[in-house]
Amino acid sequence: MTSRVTIGRAVQVVTFLLTGLGGFLKSIAPPDETGTPFALGVASSASLVALFFASGLLRGRDSRKSKKYWFPAAALLLVLFLISAFVYQDARSKSTFLWPPNAEPKKLYVAGDTLTPQAQQAKNNDPSLTTIRLIAGFGGIDERTSVWTEGSIHRAGQSLKFQYLLTLLSMAAAIFSLIEGLLRGTGQPSHAQREYATQGALSSDKRESPVTGKASPRPASERQSGLTVFISYAHKDNESPDPSKRWLDRLLEQIQPLVLQNQVSTWSDTEIETGDHWHESIQAQLRNAKVAVLLISPAFLASKYIRNSELPTLLMKAKQEGVTILPIILRHCLYAETRFKYPDPLIGPEELSLSTFQSANPPNKPLNAMGEHEQDQLLVSVAQRVLKIAQLDR
Repeated sequence: MTSRVTIGRAVQVVTFLLTGLGGFLKSIAPPDETGTPFALGVASSASLVALFFASGLLRGRDSRKSKKYWFPAAALLLVLFLISAFVYQDARSKSTFLWPPNAEPKKLYVAGDTLTPQAQQAKNNDPSLTTIRLIAGFGGIDERTSVWTEGSIHRAGQSLKFQYLLTLLSMAAAIFSLIEGLLRGTGQPSHAQREYATQGALSSDKRESPVTGKASPRPASERQSGLTVFISYAHKDNESPDPSKRWLDRLLEQIQPLVLQNQVSTWSDTEIETGDHWHESIQAQLRNAKVAVLLISPAFLASKYIRNSELPTLLMKAKQEGVTILPIILRHCLYAETRFKYPDPLIGPEELSLSTFQSANPPNKPLNAMGEHEQDQLLVSVAQRVLKIAQLDR
């Protein structure tokens, strides 16, 4: 989920509070004299700042993993909202009154929390005196400061305004967190979920997952131009908060000029769009691929989905159709020792190690052991190799 989309949703949540619930929020607001419009404005601004901050903390995390943050946050914020709403409503009922008592229209005013000596004396003389009778006895609303001290009226108003702000802020944050949890929870399958889906994928291709990847999907016309390069990777290898360690993004950046020139088209699971059958989409692109770039790492070799659903197809295409397989070693791993069966991932009968294919870099010199300029040189060499294959394929 990009930050721009998240910011848009935060604005929508606040806009919904101000428009869809505007009438309700005004009806429960403190008296106008406390600055209700100002309170609404401050609550809106504070809500946006808080929502942007929360989204920033989770930026770069896998969308599905985010559920474990957003849903508990939504639950806690909902509890906070209910508590703050109860406290606010109780304080509002005790600290405000309607005047005039026997005429319309009535207006809400703040009552102070400290009686003046004269009002206290009157209250002592007649404990049954209500707030309305007490004010009437001192000359009406214009003489309110004869009943409560001016400072206590101000304090009560500020307290109500603060509690109102807290109620609105917790409401906005709870709604936003719930929406984020629901929408991110239907995002592109994470590395762990691809593992979980493997057994089902072998027997059924009906699992769905809309995308929330780091790269925005390109139009179909652009994706289908030129030779198709399928990129197989483990999500863990493209989730680092350090952009220089997001290996898929860096590879795509080097190949992108060839894409813009319609010489090749790249495909990875970040291309899966909302509503797509993600296993079907992956398998369709595997069948169309003329080149497969494998980003090899311990996470890649440990992936059940890659082993059971991606590599069997690629290895068969390499054997039968001459599809070029280009491994890139990201980290030290059991590259030569790991063997894969195909066309059936369980019984074969064919079997081989990926070291059969010439890797872009030696297994003893993975990308993460190189300097950044060496990494760029290697990724450029891969892009150049892809271009040569595309030119020969014409």
